[in-house]
Parts: sequence; C-alpha cells; structure tokens
Amino acid sequence: MDAQRLASVSAATMRHGELIDSFCTGLANIEGGETLRSDHIYRAFSNTKLFTTVLVLLLADQGCFALADPIKQWLPGFGKLRVLRPGAEALDDTEPLQRDISIRHLLITHQSGLSHGVFDPGSLIYNAYHARSVRSVQSTLAEQMDLLADLPLCWQPGEG
Repeated sequence: MDAQRLASVSAATMRHGELIDSFCTGLANIEGGETLRSDHIYRAFSNTKLFTTVLVLLLADQGCFALADPIKQWLPGFGKLRVLRPGAEALDDTEPLQRDISIRHLLITHQSGLSHGVFDPGSLIYNAYHARSVRSVQSTLAEQMDLLADLPLCWQPGEG
C-alpha cells in the first residue's frame, strides 16, 4: 500500500463459524480519500487461493500428503530449480537449490522463492516473467509451471 500498488487490504479469520480476528486498512475510495471500513462492500479478488488452501489442508489432514512434502513430487520440473544470487544482474547468476519447495512454503509461510511478477516492477525476475509471458491468460497452468520451472527462484525456499 505504501508503494501505491494496492488501495486497501482486509482480512477475516473464522473458526467454526465464529469471527476470531479481522482487520482492514487503506482506502475505499482513492479519489475521495475515504478510509476503508469493515462494513464496506467491495469485490474480493484471489478467492481461488482461499479455496485451494482449505482443500489442500483438508487433504493433508486426511493423510494424503504432508505439508513438508516437496512439490517436485507432482511437478518434476521444480526439482531442477536454481536460485538467484543476492544482487544478481543476470538470470544465469544463480546458486544451487539448498532445499526443495514444500507445500508448506507455498500455502503457509509464502516463502517458496517464487515471485508474483507483479509487486516488484523493474526487478530482474519481474522482467523475466513478463518477457516469457509467465502470467499470460492465454497459457495453460501446465505451460505456466513449465515456464516457472525454467526460471530461477528469487531466494532459497524458506528464507524470504
């Protein structure tokens, strides 16, 4: 929000149908400078992540896999990843992967080493994602995974 990439953020956590925590911050109306309130009604984006996370956690709870399992079990291309060195100025300035990306890194800690390719304009990886159309709506999810597996991570999984 400080970088003016998002106008506002709100979140609520419920357990057994009861609200246990919530917050909202930012603006409901950028032009008018109106502060976001918890009773504002607005379109919510990225709900796919919420549903996917709940379903994955239910499957983990049923013993289908462990949160520590490496994602390369299902996406073999992610077993050959490399990681950008700190201060890298080229995509080939990498170091070996020290640990595999786990389900926990993706869903719980958000420390997989992958970039969104949205929030870091002008960075090396942002430019690479856009040059290779990683976020293209014309490509399939399988194609996007292949593109991601061919690019280095921004940091070692679990470290950033």
